[in-house]
Amino acid sequence: MKKDKIRIEIETILRKKIYDALQGETVSFIMEKAGINNTPDYLRNLLEGQSFKVDQKLMKRYYDIFYGVKAELGFEEDIDFYITSDTTVNAWTVKRHKEGNANVININSGLLQLMSDDELKFVIGHEIGHLINQDTDLKNLVSFVYPEDDIMPVALKYKVQLWSQLAELEADRYGYIACKNLDQCVSAFFKLTTGLNIDQIDMDIKTLLSTNKERLEFFKSDDGYNSFEDHPVNPIRIEAICLFADQMAGKRVGKKMDELFDLLAKMPSTPIDYYLARFVATAGLLMTNVDDVITEEEYNVIVDRLSTFQLFPREYLQEIIDSEMDLVEVFEDATNHILELDAGFRLSLLDYVISLSIVDRRIKKAEVDIVFNIGMNYLRFSEIEIAQAFAQKVQAEFSPRPGDIV
Repeated sequence: MKKDKIRIEIETILRKKIYDALQGETVSFIMEKAGINNTPDYLRNLLEGQSFKVDQKLMKRYYDIFYGVKAELGFEEDIDFYITSDTTVNAWTVKRHKEGNANVININSGLLQLMSDDELKFVIGHEIGHLINQDTDLKNLVSFVYPEDDIMPVALKYKVQLWSQLAELEADRYGYIACKNLDQCVSAFFKLTTGLNIDQIDMDIKTLLSTNKERLEFFKSDDGYNSFEDHPVNPIRIEAICLFADQMAGKRVGKKMDELFDLLAKMPSTPIDYYLARFVATAGLLMTNVDDVITEEEYNVIVDRLSTFQLFPREYLQEIIDSEMDLVEVFEDATNHILELDAGFRLSLLDYVISLSIVDRRIKKAEVDIVFNIGMNYLRFSEIEIAQAFAQKVQAEFSPRPGDIV
């Protein structure tokens, strides 16, 4: 099957955005020359000593399943499969770091004890899907640039989170192709999540599938959203594989699939976030429209603030620019709602508009007038309070452009 039938468009877009933002080509070259990605060699030594490598003569059943999936998916690189004594219901993959070596897929014994042969095909297909898509490359790049997750910019963190979850859904699609049995794919999800044997608890897969949409409703409400996890929540994962199965059967699922991806992209939010995003966008445009030119520095400040509330802040800002909405009217409505919900945001909003007025390293009287107008008439500060805040900002952050000095 062609990759374009399996790939998810937004995953491909996010992959490129993240790779380009992290200067992927250059940084990957540096990592390669520095020998950063030598993990498989260490793991192979560990696995060879403490785990069991699947061999055709000794473990023919598992060998046939694992390498049968590899052939089914048309993956030509070598893979060494290992079984490790671990009760955790899990499997994981490590890509080879140089040509000539084998990739590694480890399967915990806890998983083998629970899974049927078809469920195993789904799991192995999922892991090989990660190898086909080269997901490890991007994850290694992100981990190299940001070894400490908490220093990653929020805007990038949201994108990495969504990309990782979409990559899991794509890997699930490879699992489905390898398994070819929707019920077995779903039962594999259940076992991976609960660690329970369906036969022992008399679980009915048809009932699980029919009630999944009810569980999905929680994540469509304001109460449910995706956290910073690599894998999507189970109801989304099950719905995604069901839709892919329908797609493979020739059914039209585009709209339902888009709705599911929108749900994945849902960011954690509070009622005030909607109005904060509109304030940031409209106040920014009103400030920068004084001279009909948005400088790169001003644009970056607006987008950076929007990234706290929007997964795609540039697109959000462009939608507002392209719309026919009255900026002043939307700005006033957003400001009023923010102050009603939490007046404590006043100071950060004032700080934002002051930042916009000096970020291009020029302080224009027209922009200063707008700051005072917004501060006094909308954010309810006194003139002296605004002036003092402005003065502190200038002292702390302003420096004229070199060309304006000479």
